[in-house]
Amino acid sequence: MKKRLAALLAGAMVLTSLPMVSFARSDNHVTYAPSVTKDTKFTIDTAPVLIIEEKDDVDIEGQTIRLEFDGAEWQPGDGETAEGIVYDKITKKLVEITFPDNADQDKYEIPLLVKVKNEGEVTVTINPLNSKVSGGTYVIANAGSGSTKTFITSTSDFPDRLELAEIVIDELKANSVSREEDKEIKLEAPRGFEWQNIESVSISGSGAFRDKISLNDVNYDEYGNNKYDKEILIIKYDIDSDADENEIGSIVISGLVLEATEDAELGDVEVEVSGDDITEETITVGEYVEYGVEISVEDDTKQIVSGRYYNGKDDDDDYKLLQLTIEEKVEDSWWSQRNTTIEFPDGVKVRKVKVDDSSNVYSDEDFDNSIKSKEADGVNNESFLKINEDRDTITLTDLYIPDGKKGEVTLDIWVSIEADYEGDIVATVGGPSLDDDQEVVLGEAVPAVTASFDTTELKIGYKEVAVNEFEIQENIAGALQKGGTLIIRPEYPYMEFDDDFDIEVEVVEGDLEIGDYDLNKYGALEIEIKRESDEPSTIKVSGAGVYTSRSLAEGSYDLEVYGDAFLQNYEDDVDEEEEGFETDVLSFEDFIKVATPAPDKGEASGQVVKATFTVGSNQYTIGDEVATADAAPYIENGRTMVPVKYVAYALGIDPQKVQWDQATKTVTIYGDKVVNITIGKKEIVVGGTPVPMDTAAVVKDGRTYIPIAYAARALGVPYTWDDATKTVTFN
Repeated sequence: MKKRLAALLAGAMVLTSLPMVSFARSDNHVTYAPSVTKDTKFTIDTAPVLIIEEKDDVDIEGQTIRLEFDGAEWQPGDGETAEGIVYDKITKKLVEITFPDNADQDKYEIPLLVKVKNEGEVTVTINPLNSKVSGGTYVIANAGSGSTKTFITSTSDFPDRLELAEIVIDELKANSVSREEDKEIKLEAPRGFEWQNIESVSISGSGAFRDKISLNDVNYDEYGNNKYDKEILIIKYDIDSDADENEIGSIVISGLVLEATEDAELGDVEVEVSGDDITEETITVGEYVEYGVEISVEDDTKQIVSGRYYNGKDDDDDYKLLQLTIEEKVEDSWWSQRNTTIEFPDGVKVRKVKVDDSSNVYSDEDFDNSIKSKEADGVNNESFLKINEDRDTITLTDLYIPDGKKGEVTLDIWVSIEADYEGDIVATVGGPSLDDDQEVVLGEAVPAVTASFDTTELKIGYKEVAVNEFEIQENIAGALQKGGTLIIRPEYPYMEFDDDFDIEVEVVEGDLEIGDYDLNKYGALEIEIKRESDEPSTIKVSGAGVYTSRSLAEGSYDLEVYGDAFLQNYEDDVDEEEEGFETDVLSFEDFIKVATPAPDKGEASGQVVKATFTVGSNQYTIGDEVATADAAPYIENGRTMVPVKYVAYALGIDPQKVQWDQATKTVTIYGDKVVNITIGKKEIVVGGTPVPMDTAAVVKDGRTYIPIAYAARALGVPYTWDDATKTVTFN
């Protein structure tokens, strides 16, 4: 039985501050990072060299990168080297490097000819710009102002006991550490930590001190109050007198062990180093932590389109989250006999989970077999990966981690996300196997589209109203899938798009390709997606109008967007209801705002309506309100012709009471009196009485027109004509 240790998960999602170049294809490193004094100038013989080597057959010839120095300044000016590499000095800390064209090589060496300006680590950062070179930051020197510079080769986290990496003490100048016997180094640990296993400590040398240094004694401080608490360690050593005084030497201390006591505080553990000819310095040797299991996330970014429905294929990365790794940093800290859970928020459902990589983690039922081939694609899978019926929790159960081993497992997770879910996809990792839960961000959910428009305002009583043009924008390239249909409608069931209006649909930005579009029987606009976009695109809809319900209430009404071009996981459309969501449309508020009732011509209302129409204009007025028609008055043969439909609407006739009979080519208006207007006839029938006209009713642009005088006669209202403005007023 494994003992249970405190396990505080540390989530890590580190994002580089460099420009992201997903196609970077070079291996970079620096040959060495010497310890030097401040103001050291590197020459062609002493400078560390930046190596850039092409990989995966990716060519960087002729490309340019930028080197950014921290703690140092570039010394040469502009120019070209014998290898054809061109240097372009932007500032003292910025230099651009251009690789030669047509160079028959895949490895480039760049001597870092800098002058050290600051103490501490000196670094160079590669900014790839638009090249195929990998970005990164590299230490090129450690600078100090004393006689020596001390550093540790690596650090690590530990919960109780730390075996330190090698501590290196470099001379900054030759002979700054005297070549003599009976020398001493003092290592002082912080309060709460004690040196252990002093018999394992060893000392060696390099450079001038190679084979010239020997250990005399290692013991606790005999000279102060710390003799018994073991916080101070004294290392006594000899340097042979024949060690070269003209060469820099280094002292290497190995085998050091620190152990935490009850007084230890969490955080960085710093050791103070001093001694004979040793510049006093404080170095960080590790971090004291309470946990032994670390949760980490793939160092990358990932956007997933909300509303899509994962098809179950492993190679479909459009639905896959960033890889999640659970790693045991300290043996016996992952209590594998109990469940580990990964829980997702409402709006995210797990479609599949699979092990990408693992180490020392096995199924308890068959721990002799690696779990790499195990996967869970259903709730009844028998491996240790389980997905619950609600598909919002992954459980790792019945694990086996061998004694003396540290377990690690990396998971690929495919999800389906509710269409209106937006923002970080946050998973909570925890459960009985770990003491504390940790939230980690595994990606970002992005709704497929956004709608933009100016609100159209109308008043109750108007049944057919032109709406302002609007746009549907993709939030991410390829959000609308090829072969699918994008459907747009005003808020159902209160209104629908009216086929009496001439709707125009076009892509005004991006490279999305659309096909046919038309209104369906429910008054929704359907648009065929012929080709997915490579850049986010925008669809503009203009010329649309809506037909509203008689029972329409005051308030705001949404624009609704849906369709299988992006919204595929509505619960009624998926194979299993638990795999779907309740959201069936994306709603965008305030598409139409309905205000106070419109004036109504009729005996019951007792109101007087004033409406004006102007020749050549699609806009007309009803009282103080401006409305838009899809037809305009015109003058022909001295007669001003007006569209019957809109005059009737303006004077308060319900749109349902203006009807067209295609067979007889007759418009019938059910107002105070029934009016019949037949195309081609020089008469109208008002209340059963024929009224002769001096011109025939005509159809123009799909609308029935008659002269203004007969329109007024048919509807029982007087009118006036302003010849200067070419405006008729019905009142």
